[in-house]
Amino acid sequence: MISTHIDLILLLSGLITSSLIIQVVAPRYALKAFYGLTVDSEISLFLARAGGLPIATIGSLMIWASFNDAIQLPIIIAALISKTLFITLIVFNWKVTGKGYALTIAIDSLVVLLLSLYLLGVWS
Repeated sequence: MISTHIDLILLLSGLITSSLIIQVVAPRYALKAFYGLTVDSEISLFLARAGGLPIATIGSLMIWASFNDAIQLPIIIAALISKTLFITLIVFNWKVTGKGYALTIAIDSLVVLLLSLYLLGVWS
């Protein structure tokens, strides 16, 4: 069942993931809106951009893969690795991140589950 909807799963999760481009384009706004942080130092703004860019890139690749079956497998694997590591990073830093990342964990965990089930179906 998941394999029949993998294009839609990749498209929707890619759109959500790539929305972090806002952190690259407008880091002050993103940090305030998403995390309640007010940041003025240039290095902090740079680090916000640097953190958002790979996430937005993975999201963009997921969107591309939703329209191109030939590239789906490597992009799904990359997204799984990226999202799993990001979830792990949040969980191991829960005292710092707190509840601000609860929705991120929920969405990314669902995406990891769906993509993992898809891969299990592909390889079985």
